[in-house]
Amino acid sequence: MARPLNNFGWIVLCLASLLHPGVSSSADADDGSERQLFAVLGVYEHYSDDEDFRGSNLVSAVEWYRPDNRYFGMSLFSNSFGQFSQFVYLGREYPLTRISPHARFKIAYGIVHGYRDEFEDQLALSFGRFAPGIIPSFGYRKGKVAVDLSLLSNEALLLTFGRYFDW
Repeated sequence: MARPLNNFGWIVLCLASLLHPGVSSSADADDGSERQLFAVLGVYEHYSDDEDFRGSNLVSAVEWYRPDNRYFGMSLFSNSFGQFSQFVYLGREYPLTRISPHARFKIAYGIVHGYRDEFEDQLALSFGRFAPGIIPSFGYRKGKVAVDLSLLSNEALLLTFGRYFDW
């Protein structure tokens, strides 16, 4: 049996606060002409159950966007085995306007660090505690808030909620 989303209620509460009418309004509409910071909270769930899976399934990240939809980011999380891990990455967002004016595809690529000891080989192409990572995502952004669904290799799905801030 898969591990339950024990932190799901907390994530829903965060999403509700992001979607509060005072947070996103027409005055907050993004015209894409400014650099922005994207603060993200998320939760991941494995496709299968494994007795070694014991980490928290929460993820936090910060992404710095340029006006051309390219970004740099850093994510902090407890990996599936309860080890503090990081993902430092570059990426790009592509609008999917044929689907919806708010739909998007994102691709992030970078370096994952933090898988130790007997779990160092859990990531493909790992070199000690480091491994390359590629994360594709499909999402929806309206104004300053966004939700994305990401594919974490053949292991898990990541659901994230975030808010953009001008800087």
